[in-house]
Amino acid sequence: MPRVFQRDPSLASLSDDLRAAGREPRTDVLQYRVVFADSGLAGDMHCQEGKEIVALERLRWAEGNRMGIMRNWIPADLAPSLTAISSGGLYDFFKSHGIVLRGGVQRISARSATPTEAELLHVASGAPLLRVRRSAYDESGRVVDLADHLYDAEQYDLTLPLNFPA
Repeated sequence: MPRVFQRDPSLASLSDDLRAAGREPRTDVLQYRVVFADSGLAGDMHCQEGKEIVALERLRWAEGNRMGIMRNWIPADLAPSLTAISSGGLYDFFKSHGIVLRGGVQRISARSATPTEAELLHVASGAPLLRVRRSAYDESGRVVDLADHLYDAEQYDLTLPLNFPA
């Protein structure tokens, strides 16, 4: 049984968080393509319809265990090449190319694995998945990453700090 990966909710690289926890990440790129933003994607990314967007789908591993399916949409002018994303994390790429992330909005929910997702993650069809959807913004407020990630719920744990008013 793979050990549970505990993560805080900061806007950080999964690769960095895994390494800090003593786990070695690996990425398999399942899909890399350029699409034109339709009205729905344009609305989510706050861009014009027809804008070129790189759509990524990756399988993330930790210590030889399939951990998550990561789908990301990135403006084509900011996106890593297929070679770059195959050898490192997306936020690592942003940092090394001067793209400064300043904030984002993240929504966390749960759902059941479809048969295709179950096969990719080596879990049972219908197994619980943790779904993390995020919009990350740069210094100018531009959406630089729209993410929809699915994690094996048995391997992933989020810790949320609570602050109480004085």
